[in-house]
Amino acid sequence: MPLHILNSMPLIWRWMPSTVFGNMPIEYYGDWLKVAAEEAYHFSLLRDYLQQHGHDYGDFPAHQSLWEMAQRTAHDVMVRMALVPRVMEARGLDVTPGLIKKLQHAKDNELVARLEIIHRDEIGHVAIGSNGFAIFASNANWHARSTFRQLVDEYMKGSLKGPLMMWCGCRRGLVKRSWRI
Repeated sequence: MPLHILNSMPLIWRWMPSTVFGNMPIEYYGDWLKVAAEEAYHFSLLRDYLQQHGHDYGDFPAHQSLWEMAQRTAHDVMVRMALVPRVMEARGLDVTPGLIKKLQHAKDNELVARLEIIHRDEIGHVAIGSNGFAIFASNANWHARSTFRQLVDEYMKGSLKGPLMMWCGCRRGLVKRSWRI
């Protein structure tokens, strides 16, 4: 998990300037500054926990699928906005509750508390990414749902198993709904 958090911060700083001269509302930039601050906080929560238990960031292997998708979508901020928050980070929203339950069973209440903070904040991050994607699609006069489906088909190449619990939302919050692939 810390690898995802550490990789998220440079992504935010890369995609914000790429939209400075676009048709993005000012709130878009404030939202991503908030996400960057929260990702830094999440990293500190997890690193502090690891250090308290005799470990540090990098001591354990972690998958890099979020970073790999970010590299594959580096050419287009709209594509990145569609797939990194709305698929890669949303998957974390789907799996974190199960991880929390396992940790509760193991009575690791300290880590549970940290993951609950991260999960709460990540819901907002996925909402911000979904809102950003919707704005990009609207500015390009593309239908957001069909464009998203096309991007999933193109970039996920069948590796995305369904049903995918999509976290769809806007500034008012998220709605979790199943999307059959």
